[in-house]
Amino acid sequence: MKSLDPNLQGLRVMIVEDQYTIAAEMRRLLEPLGVEIVGPFAGVDQAMKATRSAIDVALLDINLQGFSVFPVADELILQGVPFAFVTAYEANVLPAAYQHVARVEKPVDRTALLRTLKFLAGGKARNTV
Repeated sequence: MKSLDPNLQGLRVMIVEDQYTIAAEMRRLLEPLGVEIVGPFAGVDQAMKATRSAIDVALLDINLQGFSVFPVADELILQGVPFAFVTAYEANVLPAAYQHVARVEKPVDRTALLRTLKFLAGGKARNTV
């Protein structure tokens, strides 16, 4: 039985993550709350194509099979879609333009993931470069 969260129910969340186990874990944590998962996408090209679909928020791994997710982040910024990085990287090693972006640290903690999604979904986070 689902335990839907009224703050997240119906939210379309794009997951961009190249590690299957991490993507599957995020799906497992979010779907029972009523979140609709878009993806997951393991590569930049796939994720860029997916930005053309209706997305409410996005969760982005920074390093996708050796490629940076920043082009996807830039496209989401242009579209006004809030996002967070799901990463083991510290904020201070990110390019300056992205150091303010919300981060969920790996390994993914359920509480931190839900808190970040609610923050993003509440329209409080509008990333700018």
